[in-house]
Amino acid sequence: MRALRLLLATVILGITPGCATLFGGLTQTVTVETRDVEAVLVGSTCSLRNGKGAWIVTTPGSVVLNRSFSDLAVTCTHVGYEPANLVVKSATGPLMLGNIIMIGGVIGAAIDIDNGAAFDYPLFITVDFGPSRPLP
Repeated sequence: MRALRLLLATVILGITPGCATLFGGLTQTVTVETRDVEAVLVGSTCSLRNGKGAWIVTTPGSVVLNRSFSDLAVTCTHVGYEPANLVVKSATGPLMLGNIIMIGGVIGAAIDIDNGAAFDYPLFITVDFGPSRPLP
């Protein structure tokens, strides 16, 4: 009987999402802005890519993207400028702590790591084109 209870508890925990999945979700909204020295550039086109997908946003603007362990590669273009690139690091989100102190434990942490819910990107991303320079 005890073995059956242990098996049942393991199965239930195995199919239960982790803490970050439940409270933070699998997606995140980020806002992207492009700049030239100190001026905001309006109308730049930026592509964002990580291990869970690719998205396009016109700046200044926001986009909903999938959370991922992989870093976020950002490439922006603007008329009259060379393309600007930026790599935004993925970081463990604060909700991952819930897996350590709450019911999810190791199984919940593994679920959140696998589906990306354990990770966050900055809410605001600025891509700098640098000083104006004519294209060749």
